Amino acid sequence: MERKKELWGHKFKIVKNGLDEAEVYSFVDSLTNQYGNLAKQIEHLDSLVSRLSYQYSHLATKLEHLDSPANHHTERHAAEVDDGMERLDLLGTTPNGDTVEVGSDKLENLHALTRFAERTIVEAAKQANATKTEIEEKAKAKAISIVASAEEKARVEADAIIAETEMRAKERGEEIIAAAQQEAQELIEGAQRRVEAVEAPAQDEADQLVAEARQEAEQNAQDILGEAKKRAEEGAQLVKQEADQLLAEGKQITEDEIRQAFENIQHNLLSLVEVFEKPPAKSTKKGGAVPGRSKTEAAGHVPTETTTDETEKRDPDLFTGTVELALPPPVVLDRMLQLHKHLKRTPNVDVLNLGGSVDKGITIRVLVQNPTPLLKVIGKLSEVEEASEELPDANKAVPGRETGEETSIRRIIVTTKE
Repeated sequence: MERKKELWGHKFKIVKNGLDEAEVYSFVDSLTNQYGNLAKQIEHLDSLVSRLSYQYSHLATKLEHLDSPANHHTERHAAEVDDGMERLDLLGTTPNGDTVEVGSDKLENLHALTRFAERTIVEAAKQANATKTEIEEKAKAKAISIVASAEEKARVEADAIIAETEMRAKERGEEIIAAAQQEAQELIEGAQRRVEAVEAPAQDEADQLVAEARQEAEQNAQDILGEAKKRAEEGAQLVKQEADQLLAEGKQITEDEIRQAFENIQHNLLSLVEVFEKPPAKSTKKGGAVPGRSKTEAAGHVPTETTTDETEKRDPDLFTGTVELALPPPVVLDRMLQLHKHLKRTPNVDVLNLGGSVDKGITIRVLVQNPTPLLKVIGKLSEVEEASEELPDANKAVPGRETGEETSIRRIIVTTKE
């Protein structure tokens, strides 16, 4: 249904940008036509005035005509009025041609009537001009007012429509942005779900491989320890047999022979430890560790060595890089093996090598990946009695190994429990 608005007694259709321009122009044209009708009425009034003026002129002509026959009649009867126009008789002509005498009082009334008609015509002309001017001004003012009002109404309607359009466009834009954000969020969440769906099996497989590798390593450690104990027992049994044999032969066992037998047992145990340090055989399972790589390298980290001076500048209690653990003699082999095993399981710590002897002391070199309070870590181990850092200028309880390194290696003296 069309919407309409009534203005000045006329109903206008409301369109998108305001009032219907065609109807507004039609209404203005109707006002112009009315103004034209007024102009025609004024012209008719001018015609009436002209007619009155003509009638006035005609009346004056008649009056002159009345004066003219009277003068001719007076000339024809000059002999009868010898007193030289002492008494003026005016003659008139009736409609049937008879001559009548017009008195001075009638002539005066005629002049008064003429003057009244003249004044009436003049006043009528003035009134007509004033009416014409007033009508023209009113029509012009009305037309201007109507056009201005129509323009104002159209502007208000247009502003309202524009504001409504802008508001709808803004709301639509916000809806589009919200929908795009929602779609982007859904895409992100979908991608995250897909990544999680891919990562979950991989993580599970990695955890399974780590668990299997750990179980295999522990089994290997147990096997090596079992083998070490077996060889140690065999060595001890062999020493005992040799001692018994010497005693049976009546020979005296010298201290050097006992020391030599003990060193043979120690050598067998250290060789077993070196076997324990060797990486296991290459796994045939998918994702198995690469032989010779440390647990840190297998995780994708490359060890970075930090000098002792740099570490001390940060925190003297933190250790980074290569560190040497020194076990003073006499070394308890069981405690040393427990320490070695715990170091293997310590995070950020890789065991590099092991050296020395039971009577001179054993050294264990480790690589600390990240700054770690190694003294506290070692001091808390059950097999350790005491752990302290060896000062650079102190007498070495355990001889160090010559490696040709330019920077000094920090050393920790570890005393094991008996």
